[in-house]
Amino acid sequence: MDRIISIIAGVLLLCGTARAEVDLEIVWQKYVYPTRISHAKWSADGRYIYCAIGNTIQKMDASNGEWLAVFDNVDGQFIYEVNKMQISKSGNYIVADNGNGAALVYDTRTEKKIKQIQQGVSCVTITTDDKYILFGSGRPETKGIVLYNLSEDKIDKVLQFDKVDGISQISMSHDGRYFVTGSVYEDWKGWHSKLTLWDAQTFEQIDVLEDIGTGSSLVEYAILKLSKDGKYLAAITWNPYETRIFDLDTKKLILKDGAYFGFDFMPDSYYFVGFRGDPIEKNIVELNSLDRKIKNYIVQDGNPESFGNKDNWKVFFGKMDSIYLMVNKTVGVEEKPKQEATFNIITENGKVILKFEQPIIAGAAQVSIYDIVGKIVFSEAIEQIPADGLLRLKAVFGTGVYICKISINGQELSQKFQIVR
Repeated sequence: MDRIISIIAGVLLLCGTARAEVDLEIVWQKYVYPTRISHAKWSADGRYIYCAIGNTIQKMDASNGEWLAVFDNVDGQFIYEVNKMQISKSGNYIVADNGNGAALVYDTRTEKKIKQIQQGVSCVTITTDDKYILFGSGRPETKGIVLYNLSEDKIDKVLQFDKVDGISQISMSHDGRYFVTGSVYEDWKGWHSKLTLWDAQTFEQIDVLEDIGTGSSLVEYAILKLSKDGKYLAAITWNPYETRIFDLDTKKLILKDGAYFGFDFMPDSYYFVGFRGDPIEKNIVELNSLDRKIKNYIVQDGNPESFGNKDNWKVFFGKMDSIYLMVNKTVGVEEKPKQEATFNIITENGKVILKFEQPIIAGAAQVSIYDIVGKIVFSEAIEQIPADGLLRLKAVFGTGVYICKISINGQELSQKFQIVR
């Protein structure tokens, strides 16, 4: 299907902004067959990737793709599969449905399931303050969107709206302003697909973004993804697969594209990636912006999930066969030669300060401390090196020999140090 772009003011502004071209490159790749990953979500600090595999969740080290833990389902209640998984803004909770009418709630801190709510659940999300679980319910007494109070363990309210026979998808915006539902209903004209925008603070309906008559065919929403800044919504239907992107400020459709079986906005909200099958090129991932296609990548399989900020992206691709971690790189512009950074380690009473020498490095960093046998004892993602170049680690170390490793701006730095107390 040809790509269609609606020429509206918001898109024109984006198109008029000068941007360096971008590309993606693989950091690591692993063959995992016959493991099948149905959904994946990043931890809040970007250190881990939580993967829904069958009827449980497994925790992955994002730096190398190694499996670290399997979540405990605790009570042994039936779970057909962990389905339509989402993670809270804090990263403390993962919510999903069990493929058989129940909402699942996992605590990432204990790596255990803490609730299984049987209410005819079809899809589930969580508010950004971790207060409410929102799920679509098909039961007559709770038909609509259920607001389940997580701390008080009870239903506070049911949001009912006209013309709904089933809710297939629900998604919360990253900034907590909106949530979106994808539903279907049937009238004398046949089936309809309906996309509704809600206020996530008042739980009032804001607008119906689309209400499409599909006749005798039941066309459900398979994917709802909101951009990281909450400005754009991608809604993907199946049977047939079709992708539509809306500007939530104007409530208008700005882009219509073909069949994506996986989709995510990049952290800057201007670029996105879509996964699709191609009869000639097999499986491909497309890197696009809101106004043009940029590049294709041949992959084994992939449901993309991104993490980072506007300058630094990490994108995980994985479903079956192989899994990948890719990062962005800037191309087509003159790059300045890299200056090797150096740092010194200052220790005092078991505390560690990293002192960066000139040039002072700007940007995010990953700091890891290993003991003498190679076991990691501390790790922290740093959003910004302080202007004075002094980075104080939030830990106290015992007597011993350690190795400090730092990943920053494409450089890998390491240094051995000793604590004597």
